[in-house]
Amino acid sequence: MILLLTVPKVSNRVIRSYPDHSDYFIRVNFADEDGERLGYDNHASNQRIYRDRFKKILRGSIDIAGNRYRFLGFSHSSLRSQTCWFCAPFEFHGRMVDPASIIKSLGDFSAIRSPAKCAARIGQAFTDTTTALRIGSESLYAMSDVERNNRVFSDGCGTISLGLLQRVWESWTLAKASRPTLLQIRFQGKSPACSFLKI
Repeated sequence: MILLLTVPKVSNRVIRSYPDHSDYFIRVNFADEDGERLGYDNHASNQRIYRDRFKKILRGSIDIAGNRYRFLGFSHSSLRSQTCWFCAPFEFHGRMVDPASIIKSLGDFSAIRSPAKCAARIGQAFTDTTTALRIGSESLYAMSDVERNNRVFSDGCGTISLGLLQRVWESWTLAKASRPTLLQIRFQGKSPACSFLKI
């Protein structure tokens, strides 16, 4: 069993909040000894691996070059790929930042009683993104949901102006070869619920 530490190649809402402190964040990949994904084996028990290795690391820390990295969070997709984010404490604008203060800065999750639902809400801030654009509040317009027979068909959907779409194409390197018109985005930490983005 090995633990692979990878330098962040993608970004997320949390990393972008501290652009000059990326060295204090690491993405940890839990993998088998050959680097492959650890899968279920009905001929062996993984309980010892999970309890003595994974759980110990998640509840403890990883020490690298004088920095002590502790568990920070994960997104829904990173959970499937058995990766998560760790963070070492650092000073930012005169105050110390650590995993606990970062999670607190994401919002008040105290009303969510289900651990799984709470983790999912926090995890939206760790969704991997390759491109990010700043959008002013004056560019956001609310639209009515599309409803039929007491069902909402536009939950998680929105529209985007041609001007903003062109900005996405310019900043996203993969768009040099193709120009996608259907995008999955995170806006203000969540998927837009029938909003119109116009630039």
